[in-house]
Amino acid sequence: MTSRRRTEEGITAQTALRSFPHLTVAALDFDTAVEVAHIRGATKLKMSDAIVLGTAIAHQTEAIVHGDDERVTKATPYTATLRLVNLGDHCP
Repeated sequence: MTSRRRTEEGITAQTALRSFPHLTVAALDFDTAVEVAHIRGATKLKMSDAIVLGTAIAHQTEAIVHGDDERVTKATPYTATLRLVNLGDHCP
């Protein structure tokens, strides 16, 4: 795949995500990164999962929709302020 094609695919994906209903794309700023570091250290979540969780908390998100049972187990301390909705519980 050429660099130009990857760029075009990236732009297409960003456009689709930005227009997806009920989805907000949030910037990862310094304060959010600090929250992510605390979560990663406390839970040993994968960095990508800690970024999702930390960003959701920093932006006072109501819920995260996911498909990862490990995330729920490790993120339990944060479920008092954030609802984790597992797609597996709602889809066959």
